[in-house]
Amino acid sequence: MEVNDELLNKYDLICSTYKLTCDINTPIIYMKEIFDEHQFRKQIEQVKYTQKLEVPLLQGIDSILLNLLDEEKFFVLDNNLSYKDNIDLMVDSLRSNGYVDDGFKERLKKREDNSTMVFDKHIAIPHVVNYESNKIILALGVFDDNLIIDKDRNVKLVFLLGIPEELGENEILIIKIYNEIISIAKDENKIKEISRLKKYKDLVLYTIKEDSTF
Repeated sequence: MEVNDELLNKYDLICSTYKLTCDINTPIIYMKEIFDEHQFRKQIEQVKYTQKLEVPLLQGIDSILLNLLDEEKFFVLDNNLSYKDNIDLMVDSLRSNGYVDDGFKERLKKREDNSTMVFDKHIAIPHVVNYESNKIILALGVFDDNLIIDKDRNVKLVFLLGIPEELGENEILIIKIYNEIISIAKDENKIKEISRLKKYKDLVLYTIKEDSTF
């Protein structure tokens, strides 16, 4: 039977042991030739979960962070500006593209004034309620060199989150997002590599290279 895009788009899910070059909307799970039932079940649940929340799933990439990002939500930040100014630039861009509401920036500022969202391990996770969408909005900002916050803290990666007023099933997604961020924070080399990327496409290629599935 000849395999083509039209045929593959008729299926709900495709499993393959080799990289497909087809341009299709159907989710693809790439499997190693040595079958791992636990990993296979995990990947199927990932596909089902992201489809339920209407999160677009990149073919063969098992990363919630990457699947929530795109070109408009990836930012190369400026080490010559302050942390606050860089966050403002990210928020302004997200607002102009309709991802966050008008009051998002002010709420974020008040949240930061009350409790810093810059953590150790070169990671910042500014987050606040977003009234513009009932979905989680995630943006990633990267500094190719450390941005010094104070004598104890510096930042290389900024994960900016807009959280719906009513979480519902998104609560599970939030946990998955934080787990991925924590995993990155534990790996100094991964932080360094991601911070050097210049565009979203580079992040996709980096993730594919790092993913043992490929």
